[in-house]
Amino acid sequence: MLVIDYYLPNLKINMHKKEVGELSNWESFWKENPTGFNATMAQSTLFFAENLDEHYPIQNDDHFLDLGCGPGFFITYLKDKCELIHGTDISEQYIAACEKQFSAYSNISFSITKAYDYSAYHNLIVEHKINRVVMLSVLQYYKNVDEVKSLILSLQLAAKQQRFNCLLADIIPTKHSALSDILNIIKHAIKRGYTFKFMKFLFYAVFSDYRKIKRNGLLQIDESFFVELGTELGVDISIVKDLTLHTGRYSVFIDF
Repeated sequence: MLVIDYYLPNLKINMHKKEVGELSNWESFWKENPTGFNATMAQSTLFFAENLDEHYPIQNDDHFLDLGCGPGFFITYLKDKCELIHGTDISEQYIAACEKQFSAYSNISFSITKAYDYSAYHNLIVEHKINRVVMLSVLQYYKNVDEVKSLILSLQLAAKQQRFNCLLADIIPTKHSALSDILNIIKHAIKRGYTFKFMKFLFYAVFSDYRKIKRNGLLQIDESFFVELGTELGVDISIVKDLTLHTGRYSVFIDF
């Protein structure tokens, strides 16, 4: 098995602290498989997937790694469009559901990974000869920008063995309005006819642990962080707008 601890010792220390300590609130929340999000997630993921395919067309020979695949909505879009897909998530329930749903597809596989397990990401990229990595609506649940930098460092190291590009999608900038996110989804829900399901989602979000945990905040990162990091690491980083439903958010495309 490939390891990155020799090259990135700080990652080993950070990962060890998380493994021996209790999970963060967000990690616990997602591991418990919050199905109340699924209906809205399905629609927002489809919106993203269609935009991705338009701006960065999916090729028949692509090998995708879906980091934080959840219940597999992005993979549903990809399944007949590319050569190989691997999905990974911290939720055992989500992965079990995905394995059942896509059991007939020999080109699709799944694995459970711990949060911040950068060596696992590294190994998956090399093992499956991944050329496209997607992480959709995940970075906002990271603890801090140091973890985000560690993620990108680990991906850069994997690229020394397997060239690929990475899309970190739906990143929240500072001074972002949560109200604008809700309005964006309401407009889309009316257009696509899932308004009732979205209202159920709002009810769930208000009365579930999500609202309690959200009081601690979601990670917000300005575009300048990625621009400066790209310069520091010598990596080609581009800021991309309007790939997701949330018009006030942005995505980052990294060509390693």
